[in-house]
Amino acid sequence: MTTEWWSGAGLALALASMGVVSGAAKAAKARARRDARRAAVEEKRREMRARFAREWAGGGVVVDSATVGSAAVGPVGAARVVDSSPRPESAPRPAPRPAPRPVPPPRVREDYYPRNYDDLYPAVSTSKRSKASSATTERNELRRARRKEQRAKYFNLVGSRQHGKSRDERERVIAEFERKIASPEPMEWLFDTASGSPFDAAVFGYAAKSLWRERYLDALAGDGAFSDVFLTHQSSKVAAQRFGAGDAVLKCSNPFPGVVNGGAVGDGYRMGKVEATTLASVPTHPAIVRIYAAFLEKSRNESYLLLSAAGKDAHTMRENGELTPRDVRSALRRVLHGVRHCHSHGVVHRDIKAGNVLLSPTPANARVKTKYRATLIDFGVAKQAILADQSHCSMYGTPGYQAPEMLLGDMSGKVDMDEYAKVDMFAFGVTAFFLCTGKELFGGSADENAPNKPEAEAKVKRVAMAFWRRDGDRGGDDDASEEDASDALILSSMLSYADMKMPANHARRFVEMYGDAGIPVATATTTLERRVVEALSRSQPKPFAELIAACLAYDAKRRPSATEALLWKDAWRDVADDDVEDHSWRSGASEVCFLPPATTM
Repeated sequence: MTTEWWSGAGLALALASMGVVSGAAKAAKARARRDARRAAVEEKRREMRARFAREWAGGGVVVDSATVGSAAVGPVGAARVVDSSPRPESAPRPAPRPAPRPVPPPRVREDYYPRNYDDLYPAVSTSKRSKASSATTERNELRRARRKEQRAKYFNLVGSRQHGKSRDERERVIAEFERKIASPEPMEWLFDTASGSPFDAAVFGYAAKSLWRERYLDALAGDGAFSDVFLTHQSSKVAAQRFGAGDAVLKCSNPFPGVVNGGAVGDGYRMGKVEATTLASVPTHPAIVRIYAAFLEKSRNESYLLLSAAGKDAHTMRENGELTPRDVRSALRRVLHGVRHCHSHGVVHRDIKAGNVLLSPTPANARVKTKYRATLIDFGVAKQAILADQSHCSMYGTPGYQAPEMLLGDMSGKVDMDEYAKVDMFAFGVTAFFLCTGKELFGGSADENAPNKPEAEAKVKRVAMAFWRRDGDRGGDDDASEEDASDALILSSMLSYADMKMPANHARRFVEMYGDAGIPVATATTTLERRVVEALSRSQPKPFAELIAACLAYDAKRRPSATEALLWKDAWRDVADDDVEDHSWRSGASEVCFLPPATTM
């Protein structure tokens, strides 16, 4: 025990002799250094206070240093100076301190969204919104059932034909059908009898038979003067899905039949072929209706297009009060993506309107949650550079949605397709105005409370009217004068605004069309741009309203392209591109306009 203690003491002495100090000694030295630093800092403070007091007094002033020290740390933060002698009059006075610059009030950023942005738009009243009687409803149901029965009989008849005179010929027909329907090229999915070849007719018949075996007609999803659209479902008895998976619609041309007493009625074959060829030539896109097959029978002047089911039309939903301002803006951006896709592949739609935009609920497993997904449909009057128009450009489109150059210009010759594409931007602007306000922009009543005309009356595809008049089936001079009156009403409505001024060539065209009655003069108390911005800003962000106003410029060169509209500053804040962006990246599309991730919901 003693030996261990002495050995420990010896070790301590040895460590002390080597200059090793204990922890207590280190702490004492640290405290001494800290105290010295504090003393130096306090001395420096006293010197600064004294110098400040002398400079402030300007001479002949006695400063109570204790008071200065206490004031320096007081709540006021200013030294109290005691003047012991009067200041000489000749002594210079200290320059007054400059007044502090006023602090501007904090800038309050104006709210981007108007109030009630997520509330439903009110329903729109029309001149025929009165409740239909039970007798009328029953007649409509009988008419729909009869149309469905007629189409079913047609497919049964075509499918029952002999597809070849011999077994070898029938096998060749079946092999050709299997080759076409399995092809990755959509142009192969068009079954056309225009060649007059018995073999092509046999392939057409076998394709119709296969469609009827694989799918069956359900309810009439939509009907009009130019087409009936039936919902179709996959048959549980057939495992094959050669005509698309899931639900689809069969668009059947009207009138039916397309030939009466040896004469063609309407233009069902040609319009169906234009739409089928256009959809087959443009790469698939989420915002554009997809084609699965087309049956074009020229001898009957009829067409049948199997298309993807895409929901309910935006015009009806807006009239019924089923959309919010957020839904409308999101749908319009998606439509713009589809329009841009068409333009980038040399296609101009020429009939953009709310009735040609379908809205379907967004799937539950979608990456970005939006309420609806919009799809652009009805390419029956689409324009491609390789296809020549059969009529004047004013015959294509919907009254009230046609750009001025379509009504008064000459777009039938060699026109740059980028310039032609601006007619879609004008129609897009009119469509946006209706969806945001519930009112037609041109040709309607000046009274905001007046009811709209129903879509079937107010919006007519006039190219079909021209064909029907030409063939003598419907109308005549009365229809021609009614059409001219409709154009005159639309143009008068446009030209009533001070910023909608016709160039000289349009003025000459106006006189040629409507005589010397005189060109309409501006009568509105505001410009079209101001009216659109004011009307849309009540329910939409102002940058978006300014974009729509730009789309409605009279001069096509002043309208933005679809690409420029997608990139319009602040117009699309918080709008998600969801599956459109995903599709474009998968397909390797270039120069696609998407919002930065930080601005999406």
